[in-house]
Amino acid sequence: NRTACGQRYTRYVAGVAHRTLPCGTMVQFRWQGRTAVAPVIDRGPYVAGRTWDMSRALCDYLDHCYTGSIQWRFGGRRGG
Repeated sequence: NRTACGQRYTRYVAGVAHRTLPCGTMVQFRWQGRTAVAPVIDRGPYVAGRTWDMSRALCDYLDHCYTGSIQWRFGGRRGG
């Protein structure tokens, strides 16, 4: 199983799908005190109103494995 970005996908891969961001773009997610930085590894989601699809490993780590809003920003660093 390969992602649209060419990565081998397993349940241990932490990453996200986004429709237009380049593969490898790092995105930081924060949920209830937990923070994770993960790359764009796939295309999607293709459900109206959704911006991200998280891999199983990422949603398990953040304990956010459901549809709902989540804080996010590009990269792992705060800009200027």
